[in-house]
Amino acid sequence: MFNWQDKERLEENAAAVLGRILWETGSLEAGLGLVLAWSRGGAELDSLTKEVEPLGFNGRLKLLERIVAACEREPSTTLAYSNWLQDAHALRMRRNSFVHGRWAVTGDGMIVNVVGLMTSPDQVETRYSLTELEAILAEILELHQRLRQLHTNMGLGP
Repeated sequence: MFNWQDKERLEENAAAVLGRILWETGSLEAGLGLVLAWSRGGAELDSLTKEVEPLGFNGRLKLLERIVAACEREPSTTLAYSNWLQDAHALRMRRNSFVHGRWAVTGDGMIVNVVGLMTSPDQVETRYSLTELEAILAEILELHQRLRQLHTNMGLGP
C-alpha cells in the first residue's frame, strides 16, 4: 500500500509523462498537417493548407488515407503508409481516452484512466504503470520519426 507521499510523487510523475504524451501528440498532428499540405510536391500548397488547417487528427488521417489511395506508388510504399496509419489511428483513440477520461492513482501504484460517466455500465477503466505510460510516449516519438522518414523517402508528390 502506498503512503500519501508515494501517491503524490506518482501523480506528479504520471502528470509529467501525460503532459509529454499530449505535447508530442500535438506535434505529430502538426507534422502530419505539414506532410499533407506538401503532399503533392508543394504544387497545391495553398489549397491543401486551407483544406488541412481546420481538420482534427482524425480528419487529417482520413485525408492521408485518401491521398495514399490515389497515389500510384509501389506496393511497399502503400503498405508502409497503411501500417503508419493503423498505428496513428490507435494512438488517436488512446489520446482521446487520455484527454476525455479522468485519472487516479491506486493504492497498489497503478495509474488509472477512466472513460465514461461513473453511473454508466459502459464506463471503461484502463490501468497503466508509469513505465507503460513512458513506453506510450516512446511509441509516439517513434511514430513521428516514421512519418518524417515516410515523407522524406516515400513522399506523396506527383
